[in-house]
Amino acid sequence: MKKIRGYILSALPIRIRFALRYMVSHKRFSLLLWPTTFTEKNMLRIAKDRRNLLRTCADKVAMRSYIENKAGSEFLPKALFITNDPAAINWNELPKRFVLKASHGSGFVKIVTDFDPSDSNLIQKLLNDCRDWLEIDYGKYSREWAYIDLPRSILIEEFIDSDCIGEDDVPWDFKCFIFNGKCEIIQIDTGRFTGHRRNLYSLAWRLLDCTYAYPQSDSPLKRPENLPEIIKCAEMAGKGIDFVRVDIYSTASGPLVGELTMTPGGGGEKFSDLKLDYFLGSKWKMAPFYD
Repeated sequence: MKKIRGYILSALPIRIRFALRYMVSHKRFSLLLWPTTFTEKNMLRIAKDRRNLLRTCADKVAMRSYIENKAGSEFLPKALFITNDPAAINWNELPKRFVLKASHGSGFVKIVTDFDPSDSNLIQKLLNDCRDWLEIDYGKYSREWAYIDLPRSILIEEFIDSDCIGEDDVPWDFKCFIFNGKCEIIQIDTGRFTGHRRNLYSLAWRLLDCTYAYPQSDSPLKRPENLPEIIKCAEMAGKGIDFVRVDIYSTASGPLVGELTMTPGGGGEKFSDLKLDYFLGSKWKMAPFYD
């Protein structure tokens, strides 16, 4: 039956296929013909947007070059090692703390906080993770064109000493929703490796009464002192793009861009408050990529 269903779906126009995907995920009827909400436009982008910009942002190595050319290398975490062969990693040169990730997908990340280059068991586990990641074509798994057949490599970045850090010692991601260079809301994820929580804030750091795929944190999050700098950095990174989510880390020396996300949540995450979905949709003036 799965094969039959697959054949039927593959015969449908791509917009209809993703409209069905949208309706299953969001429990709302939409053919994605005249999208008005953020989530509809996000799904339509996945279905129809074929700009190279999406692939540049999806590729964590190419994204670094994009930000370096657009804003400057000072807005990026330091890259310690980039390779497509995990066996080439010189573990003896790595610091006690670093971040290991794959360049071609989402969720391929390990945060190492107590590294010992003499620990052969840990190194073998990390090598196994790298090799497993490199075996996966994430785009075929997620059904997102931007990730399909991306170059696959391993990226090791410095661990960020952030002044905004959670109880799990993981720096906060300030995920800024940028529309044509203007930030509208900020998403903060905490406890990503323990108990995932997600808060949405206005630019004035007012907690929005809305969940987005995950429950809110049990206690309020303190407003960062350098919030204007974080927003300014995100808006600079997102300038000239109809929509992009810019993920920012806060440090004592200034904000750093972690990632650029063009299709948050693979189109499947939904807001508990439809008004916010419509509001963000109204801010997204989509580039003319679809018919």
